[in-house]
Amino acid sequence: DIQKVFTRNIPKNLVEAADTAQKLQGIVSHETILSTLPFIEDAKVELEKIKAEEDINVEKDMNTPIGVGANGSKE
Repeated sequence: DIQKVFTRNIPKNLVEAADTAQKLQGIVSHETILSTLPFIEDAKVELEKIKAEEDINVEKDMNTPIGVGANGSKE
């Protein structure tokens, strides 16, 4: 069977969407916030990407000697 699915293709105001997402912080889940953004296709996948990036950054921070800046200069 073939099913027809119609999706409205109305341009979204990205600034307004980002502002709304920011205002939702602390009120609804991160997944819900991400699902409101028109350029995020799958909020769960995006959350997994964010978690992976955070894990990489934590690992980098743990491998940086104390007293050395992010660019390798001494602080």
